[in-house]
Amino acid sequence: MKKIFIILGNGFTIDFMNNIRKDDVVNVRNLFSNGEKVPWPGNNNSGFLSYKYCPNLWNLGARHNSEQHETIQLIEDIITCANILQSNNRSEENIYISAYKELATYLYSLFVYYDKLVDVPNLNIGDWGWNDYFKKLNDSEDIGEVNIVTYNYDIWLERILQKLNIEFDIVGFENTDKKFKIYKPHGSISFVHKVKKVIDDYRIDYDSDSNDGNISEFEIKYN
Repeated sequence: MKKIFIILGNGFTIDFMNNIRKDDVVNVRNLFSNGEKVPWPGNNNSGFLSYKYCPNLWNLGARHNSEQHETIQLIEDIITCANILQSNNRSEENIYISAYKELATYLYSLFVYYDKLVDVPNLNIGDWGWNDYFKKLNDSEDIGEVNIVTYNYDIWLERILQKLNIEFDIVGFENTDKKFKIYKPHGSISFVHKVKKVIDDYRIDYDSDSNDGNISEFEIKYN
């Protein structure tokens, strides 16, 4: 029996949005472009990407009208600085460490916001190449396992497989004998902490280490 190994990045999401003609609404090429529309979860008011909620990101130049290359460069700078500082007894007060935590929290909310704009169950994706490919892999008796590593926060891959009635496991959370196995090493908006907090107390946690948390503390939720 053959085993298939697939690696997916942002290009998969871009291709999906192009196919369903939502790329003008869901912009995953420039992750700051709709930041002013993303709701702050504590009160559901728009404006997550603002000085009020993300002062460090804002002071480093993050704006909803930033050019794509400017956004990419700033995100790369923040991640690079945070990674270097994290391995050198860095101060939690460093602007790049704080901006990194704001960025991670913002991206989670951004893709939750985007997810609500795409009604996958009612989409017609019959002419999309990935649609046919996933079905062929699922139907083939010669293929015993399909391993998909996706670096995307979004859950459109999962929603597409559900639409196609293809069963899958999220490795680390679900470990059965399903043919399709999904690995999400960068995390996902579907990874939800089991501890529930009062929504009015929602805030960006600058105090805890950005790597805190074990898989056992989380569960999978698609709503």
